[in-house]
Amino acid sequence: GTALVIIYCIWRINSVIRSADSELTAKTRKMQMDLFRALLIQSSVPVFFSYCPLATILLFGPITGISLGSFGN
Repeated sequence: GTALVIIYCIWRINSVIRSADSELTAKTRKMQMDLFRALLIQSSVPVFFSYCPLATILLFGPITGISLGSFGN
């Protein structure tokens, strides 16, 4: 559920920044897009280096039936 909320927020923020209806100047739009990209990078680092490995370890045993032993701890 959390991943879906994050994806929805990314989609909405991106569409508002790129929208022609918004009253942002070109300079402000570029700054907001740069800040948005920085936020995406800051959010993706923990996902790839913490959450994905943890999910793999926690789901590997129950799905495959193979015990990971001390690596799983």
